[in-house]
Amino acid sequence: MATIYQTNKKTGITYVVESQSYWDKEKQQPRSHRTIIGKIDPDTGEIVPTKKYNREKKAPSSSKASSSGSSLLLRNKAILLNVSVYLSSRLSGFRKRKKLSSVI
Repeated sequence: MATIYQTNKKTGITYVVESQSYWDKEKQQPRSHRTIIGKIDPDTGEIVPTKKYNREKKAPSSSKASSSGSSLLLRNKAILLNVSVYLSSRLSGFRKRKKLSSVI
């Protein structure tokens, strides 16, 4: 893997690209696969990663976080509107007390 610095002549922005060379058997010539990492900040000289590069490096998010977010939202709305007591009394025979307290 090689790191290449490419400057756009029109804008003057320097991009950082990661290049992986390989041999194409079909065409019988070398080829390269390039991935943009980011661009150079003109003030500090540091590499500013692109959004796509950050997404590839991050771990996948779990679906559990999104479901707990919706439960938390509904619980907060029930408390805000003072309907949690009403729901508890109406749903007490329908669900177990343990599960109801975790929902509301």
